[in-house]
This record gives sequence, C-alpha cells and structure tokens, in this order.
Amino acid sequence: MPSLPYPALRLTSLPALGLRAVSLAALLALAACGSSSDDDDNATEGPVAIVVPDAPAGLGTFDTADAPDATIPAGRTDVPTRRIHALVDGSKRGAANGGVNVIDPVTGYSLNNAGYPSGSGDSCYADENTNLSIRPLKGFLAIWKPVTPYMDAYQSPLPISSVTTKEGYSFHCPAIPVTIWRGIPGDGTDGVILDPALHKANLEYSGKVTASGYRNADKALAAYLDDARGKNYSVSTGLGPLAAAWHALAKQESYIDAVPTGGTCPDGNVGSYPFCSAPDDDKYNVGEGASHDKAASVAGNAAFGLVTNFVMRATNDGTASTNPTKYFYKYARPYRWNDAGLSPVPITVAPGLENARKQPGVASDNDIRKDSDFPSGHTAEGVRGAYAYAYLVPQRFQEMLARGVELGENRIVAGMHSALAVMGGRMNGEIAALNLINRIPQEERDAAYAQAQQELRAAIVAATGNETAATDAGFQAYALSDAGKDAVGPFDTPYATHAWNKAEYRRVLTYGFPQDLSKAGQPAVVPEGAETLLETRLPYLSAAQRRIVLKTTALDSGYPVLDDEEGFGRLNFFDAADGYGAFNGDVEVTMNADLGGFHASDAWRNDITGKGKLTKLGTGTLALGGSNTFSGGTVVSAGTLVATHPAALGAGVVYLNGSGTLKLDAGRTAVKVSDSYVQTGTSTLDAVLDAGQGAALQVAGPVTLDANSVLRVRGVNGAQAGQVVPVIAAASLQGTFGRVELPDGVNGTLVYSAGGVGLSIQ
Repeated sequence: MPSLPYPALRLTSLPALGLRAVSLAALLALAACGSSSDDDDNATEGPVAIVVPDAPAGLGTFDTADAPDATIPAGRTDVPTRRIHALVDGSKRGAANGGVNVIDPVTGYSLNNAGYPSGSGDSCYADENTNLSIRPLKGFLAIWKPVTPYMDAYQSPLPISSVTTKEGYSFHCPAIPVTIWRGIPGDGTDGVILDPALHKANLEYSGKVTASGYRNADKALAAYLDDARGKNYSVSTGLGPLAAAWHALAKQESYIDAVPTGGTCPDGNVGSYPFCSAPDDDKYNVGEGASHDKAASVAGNAAFGLVTNFVMRATNDGTASTNPTKYFYKYARPYRWNDAGLSPVPITVAPGLENARKQPGVASDNDIRKDSDFPSGHTAEGVRGAYAYAYLVPQRFQEMLARGVELGENRIVAGMHSALAVMGGRMNGEIAALNLINRIPQEERDAAYAQAQQELRAAIVAATGNETAATDAGFQAYALSDAGKDAVGPFDTPYATHAWNKAEYRRVLTYGFPQDLSKAGQPAVVPEGAETLLETRLPYLSAAQRRIVLKTTALDSGYPVLDDEEGFGRLNFFDAADGYGAFNGDVEVTMNADLGGFHASDAWRNDITGKGKLTKLGTGTLALGGSNTFSGGTVVSAGTLVATHPAALGAGVVYLNGSGTLKLDAGRTAVKVSDSYVQTGTSTLDAVLDAGQGAALQVAGPVTLDANSVLRVRGVNGAQAGQVVPVIAAASLQGTFGRVELPDGVNGTLVYSAGGVGLSIQ
C-alpha cells in the first residue's frame, strides 16, 4: 500500500530534557502479520539522525516521614514520648511495689504507663499527659471538660504513689478519690460543654440514625449483632467469600444470629434477655483453643493455631482498653442525654438492646458512673480485629477496615454511642493494633501470615473444586467475588464496591463535623510503627516508603479530636492501601514477580499529586488508576506499568527505557500524556486499539521512538480492511518502532505521519 508522507527528521533543541543523538534507519512503514514481525527497511533515504531526550530528572530527592514525639510533663522521662511504648503491667505499679512505680532500666519508661484502676491503675499515670491510653485522645478536651481531671470513675480510689526517673528525679503523686460524677447529665455532678455547637451536632447525628425512618429492620439487626456477638467474630464477616472457610479453620462460631424471641438466650440464660451477649468463650470470639501462648494455641488448633495466636495477641491486651479514657472523660452516652431531656432530638435504643443499658434503679451506681460514652469500646474492639484480619488476609484489607468502622457506625445506630465516641474508638483500636502487632516478632508475623494464606487457599479449593484458587491471581479473584454473599448477614461493607467503601470510610473518619480552617493545612506526621500495619498489603515498598504513603494519604488537620501530636487521628489506612496520595519526592518502586502476591501485581487507585517522579523497576506489574497530576515524570525501566485511567500518567514526561512496558488499559478511552513521550531501549507500548475511538495514546507534546522500541497490539476492535486505526496522536513525531507485535488474525501495516502513528488494517 502507498505510505503516508513522512517529514524530514530534524535535530530539535529540547534543553529541559537533555538530548543525545542516535542514528536510526528512516522507516516510512512497517509491515506486520500474525503475532509478531521484524522491521523491513523501506527507506529511500539514508539513515536519519533522531534525538532521544534524557529521562526526566524529577526532584532529585526522596520524601521522608519521621515519627514525632508527644509532649511530656517537665522532667517526667518515665512517660514515653511515643505511644508504641505503652505497657500495662499491674505488678509494676506503685501499689504493688511499696508505692514506687517500676521503670525499665534501659529506656527509663514506666512498665505500667497505660493502665486503669482495675488492678493496674496508678495516680502517677492518671491524666491526659501521663497515661498513654488517654493521651492520644486528648483533643476531646476542646469539646468537653470533665468534672474532675483524672482517671477516677472506677469504684475505688487510686492510692498515693511515686516514681523515680532514670535520671534520679523523684515525683510524688497524691491519692485520687473516686469522682463525684454519677453518669447522669444535668444532675449537678456533670462536666462542662466547651463547644456547644459540636456537642449538639454529635447528638443530632445520633438522633438521625436512630430515627425509624433511617433505622430499618436490617440496620437494627446489624446493630444488635454487632453489640451481642464477640467482636472478632462479628468483624470476620468482612472476609466475605473467605468468612466461612476462616470460621471453620479457626473453630470460630457465631453466638447469635437474630434477636431472640423464645424467652431465653442461646445458652439458656435469661440474664438481660432479649439482650444476649456472647459468653466469655474463645470460640465465640477468636476461635476455640486460641491462646496468647503460641504453643497452647497450636496445641488447640494444629492447622490454624499460629493464626489464632496472632489474632489473640493483636486484639487482646491491657493496653488496648478504652477504660482509662472513659474513666477520665466521663461523658454520658447519647440515650442518657435524651433521658435527661437534654438532647436536641429524640434518641432511641435499637430493639433488643434496651436491657443492655445501665439504668438507674437497675444497675449499680458504680456501673452507671463507669459507663461513659467516649470512646466507644466496641468500636475499638472491632477495629483491632479488623486490622488483625487485614494483616493476615491483605486481599481483603480494605473490606476488613471498612467492616471495622461499620461496626462503629452500628454502635451509633444502636443508640449506644455518639459519633465522636466512635471516632475516638476507631483511633483507640487502630493505635492498639499498631502497638500489639509490632510487639509480635517479625518471624512469628510471617509464619501466621503464611499459614493463613496456605490454609485458606486449600480450604477454598476443597470447597469449590476450583484449583485456580490456590494461585495468587485465583485466590485474589475469589476473595473479591460475590461468593457467600447471602450468608454474611445484614452488613453493608463486605460486598460493597471499592468506591462505596472508600467514600463511606472517609465519611466516618470525621462524620461530617466541620473542619476548623484556622487549624487546617498542618503537615501530616506518622506515628512510629504505623508502617507495620501495611507490610503485607504493600510488601514491595520499604518501611520508609510505607510511612510516606501514610503521610500522603492522611486527612487534613483541623477536624475534631483527630489532631493528636503523634498523628494517629489523621491516618487513613483505607486510602493508604491504594498507594501514594502525593509524590512530594521522587518515588522508585521495585517489584519482584517471583515473590508472588502483591509483589507481582498491585494497583494504586488514589489521585496522586505532587512534583515528584515515579520510576517503575523490577519484574512486577503496577497499575495506576487515579486521575493523577504529579508532574515530575513517569519512567518505566522494568516490569509493567498499567494505565487504567485516562489521566493515570500525570502531568509530566512519560519515558520508557530498558525493558519496561507501558500497558494502556483505560477501557475505550485514550490515555493522555500531558508532556512528551519517549520510548527507548527495548521498551514496549502495549495497547488495545479501537477503530471507533481516537488514538489509544494521546500525547500533547513530541513523541520520540528509538530504534529497538516495541509496539504490542493486544487487540483491534471494530476495524475493517483498508481502515487506519490510530495508535498514537502527538504534536510531533520522530523515529519509528523497531518491532510490532500483532494478535493472531490481525494483519496490518504501521503508518507514520508528522502527527502520530496508525495501524492500516489489511
């Protein structure tokens, strides 16, 4: 066929990119048949010099995310500056050691710095500056001033105590009596509302979601089950298609599946019927035989004991308790504000949960006083469990996190907690998961992860007969399928779309409370150890890179409760599982496909901003699915980078070199390059062409194709013989592909013009 006119190639000055000259035979057209072909030199002129720009320079630096220290009282070096060092050891408190707290001789930290009065509390660690359980949530003090500024709502006082720091300074702590607070709003013993508008909005949200027009039968049942069931069992429904296999392997059972109507609870007890709370039996929570002791857990469950031991250790520890914070803030539950006539809207408790309330005349004064709203303990338990499952089954990482915060939302729907309390509970649970998972040695974390992956895959293969479920891709596909959807119960998150869960997760991080714009825009900080929670989800990134992911996906500052010094409240692990939120430094990603799982293939779905450069290295495949605006450039040197969104490649130069492959996979929409496009080395452009659309790759700037570059056409939609299907549209073009690969059954010839490349179908 006749070739299109090809303009004379010229050396063009592109000083911003840096240039080098390469000799290339000038090809006017490339013929190709079958699956691949080599070039034919059809040039009538001699070799034409082309100019291949250097790769984009980017910023030339990498981002960092250092861990900050929290403020401690003057001289109190016994108080850790970082929450990861929280410990609860009642045997080390002053009351158990002649009035002197025991400190670690190496770190100088107290060995009982996060406890509460029930056997581990101490007057030296009883406020928002000294107790590591209370400290991260002290942002609530901008909203509410407790009647007494101590952790003092337990039924017994805290005795005189003391501590001598590693440096030799002694501090004496007076006894703290039981608070005068009686747990009833407006009775004269209450604290002070410091932010009336926010307090009002907090109660109004409770009124909204407990109203009959919102709380339908399914929502009421979900609220009941998330209250009555063991929390680790309850959030395990977030495993979706894997839940049944997990329950069988862990020997984990549901205590109750409906609001009872027969007059007794499932175990025959009457108790607070129809409120039937799961007994303290591990089979209703982590699993039968589960233990903090690894050997005992394995003895109780040979096939899954490493897993249940991990879950037990990651979710059940004194440092995870919300009681210190409850006993400090002494803020009443929503239904108590309603019962006292002090709520701006009616707030009701879900059917079946009425007898779960601690009511005057029924419960003891001690129980009512201890029954504070902030923070939500059930939410904290659910979130801890969600992180444990997410670590072991990262194929369901985001679904598990969504299920954890859904349990928190259900506490509000139940009428038992407020939105602010659930925000605090989410923080507490996340902090505890970070603390506890980091305590488990790396080799034990790895062993539990390996056992979970192996046994779940084997169980799915056995249940379905589908051998592909044993492979990484097959297991991932099954884990995200609709299998088991009818058995999960009245919960929204396990089978919701990624987009719905992402939006809902973001909503409940702040519950729509107003942002204080005078406090907005503060740099995000990342607590020590937070990166560990992502190590199975983003295993191909270094610990330092995972910290940067958390920093660049964090919430803005200025929201109620969330602006703690260490950065816990602003973390958004759901978004972090979707990769970076910004390239504020250059980013190099090396993936090793031989390691399987997310090492071999992963997708980043955030909208990435910033001025940094992305460099793809290694053998694995990384997909970019956001509407990206990062401007430092995209370099694909090895493995595959997939553009699944038209704007995936950002605003900079796109540069393929080495053996890298750029795969265009944005459906029937062109992928756009906002600057220049360069393809050199043996790199490959991989695309599906569509005769009914424009070019698969639309480049605003010049295109340079080096001598050994490859075009791989995976398919051609809707084309007829004699038709030219656009491949690349550009401002200008120099060079040609060195090789083209066509799918079976497609014959064609590449044609070049000043404005791009097309495939002429034969």
